Amino acid sequence: MPANAGWVFDGWDKVPSLTVKGSASYTARYTAANYRVEFVLGQFGTSSDTLVFTGLAAGDSITVPDVIPIEGLTFQGWDTIPVTTVSGSATYTAQYAPVTYTITFNLDGKGTSEDTLELTGLAIGDPINIPNVTANPGWRFMGWDGAIPDTVEGNATFTALFDVFRPK
Repeated sequence: MPANAGWVFDGWDKVPSLTVKGSASYTARYTAANYRVEFVLGQFGTSSDTLVFTGLAAGDSITVPDVIPIEGLTFQGWDTIPVTTVSGSATYTAQYAPVTYTITFNLDGKGTSEDTLELTGLAIGDPINIPNVTANPGWRFMGWDGAIPDTVEGNATFTALFDVFRPK
């Protein structure tokens, strides 16, 4: 028996007879819907907002919580797009992804390298592979403009330093 929004069909006021023996009247019983909406953060995020809404009826409004991910992760959204006007019970699960970093080696047009000059998709603590540099004719590679750590600490760009090469 279909119910109007916000109501759930609970059955009939009496058990209907399986055989027709004459006129009969049955009254449908309904109770107000009691929906629950939950936002599951898992172990990788926190929120000071309400995460579980109970005792809801169709048409009630809820607020989607703000999520603060743990360090090293970004909050990517929910497994399905949350609906703020209740139409039934629902559970939404937070989705996270690692924060990634890029290390760029800029040769300033004065040298070349067979190694990768832009390292992408790196996480904090990943090793940094420093490229070997070959100076273009007329230049001598002198090093980098700053100390290059052994491991990723965040996004960084290192520029190669060259000096004019004058053979003796």
